[in-house]
Amino acid sequence: MGCDYFIIKQLEITHINSYDSENDITCIELDRERCYFNDESDSYDSDDTFDNEYMNSRFDRKYSKYLQVNYKPRILFQNGKWKNENVENKYKKMIRDKIGDDIIINIIKKEVRYFR
Repeated sequence: MGCDYFIIKQLEITHINSYDSENDITCIELDRERCYFNDESDSYDSDDTFDNEYMNSRFDRKYSKYLQVNYKPRILFQNGKWKNENVENKYKKMIRDKIGDDIIINIIKKEVRYFR
């Protein structure tokens, strides 16, 4: 079954690539939620006239609220230190599996939303 948009929680890891000593950003998806619009109040019939420009601006106004991120980004690792030991235990292995032995600059947990 489809959905209208996704809410994704992810770790954004800024690290120094061991191959070329460049800063890289790697994202690790933690959670993906399928979401749906509440369209009960908005109906139109196939026989209605359809103005593309009007519908696009109306769509933007109506649905842009669904893409507004409510989750405040959290810094989990910065200046060589983890936020706390529980966070380190929870994410360290997963991050090392993804980026190897690269030097970590910072890790931010954030939310991303997008239409499907």
